[in-house]
Amino acid sequence: MKIQEMFTTVVTHLLTQKKRAINPKTKDCAYLSEDGCKCAGGCLIPPDTYTPKMEGIGVYGLAFFHDLASTSENYNSFMLVLSRLQEIHDKNLVEEWKDRCQDLAVVAHLEMPEGF
Repeated sequence: MKIQEMFTTVVTHLLTQKKRAINPKTKDCAYLSEDGCKCAGGCLIPPDTYTPKMEGIGVYGLAFFHDLASTSENYNSFMLVLSRLQEIHDKNLVEEWKDRCQDLAVVAHLEMPEGF
């Protein structure tokens, strides 16, 4: 997966979902929450491969587990952008997501998805 493709997929997901994926028991962010919401990394997990054991492993572990960055032109850049998107989901108000994603697009030399 190319960096721009991943960025477009995740940003489109986050800005369409407009809700955090939260584990109601721990109040931590989740790859897949009980209400079906997915975080930045969670939207990249193929539905047939998700398991609750993935929760808490971090995006670097997730990327390794699913081989997300293996076809990327630059693994380090891919992981930096993905971890930043995860941080946007986890640590910012939903209302701030678009601005934070736009900021990330500028510094990472990426294009925001159409419509956002």
